Amino acid sequence: MDDKSCEPGSDGEYFFAVAMRHVERVQGYLADMRHALRQRGMEHDASKFREPEFSAYAAGLPALRSCEYDSPEYNRLREEMAPTMDHHYAANRHHPEHWNAPHHGFAGMSLIDICEMMADWKAASGGKNGEGFEGVLEKQKMRFGILEPLYSILVNTAKDLEW
Repeated sequence: MDDKSCEPGSDGEYFFAVAMRHVERVQGYLADMRHALRQRGMEHDASKFREPEFSAYAAGLPALRSCEYDSPEYNRLREEMAPTMDHHYAANRHHPEHWNAPHHGFAGMSLIDICEMMADWKAASGGKNGEGFEGVLEKQKMRFGILEPLYSILVNTAKDLEW
């Protein structure tokens, strides 16, 4: 059986050309996103390597990392480091705390910000206390008041990435 659907002048040839152009454009836009994510990875948390953050994190981070996330001790140490953390949040847009009025947290963020935030949460969690990443997301949901559908998008993304 001869398939003549893609012969010159056929409807199939026209469809093929249009569909291929669409695919090429999607690939280009995904490359833009990939480039933006790669750039974020290269620049991630650069403010931690300069003052006033460097010295404060170098002194406080060992104690902070030894505590269970969101425990009373963890929260006390975070309070002690509040000026440093406030500086850090102001300098790094992937933190929900970066966004003040009128945007209030996630509403001010881009998808690129949210992808970087998720990678940051995953890297920071490091599987402490045998907790899976879904447990980390649940804690962040409570901390930041993350609503649906954003919470489901975060969970589904983590599952797609096998985190």
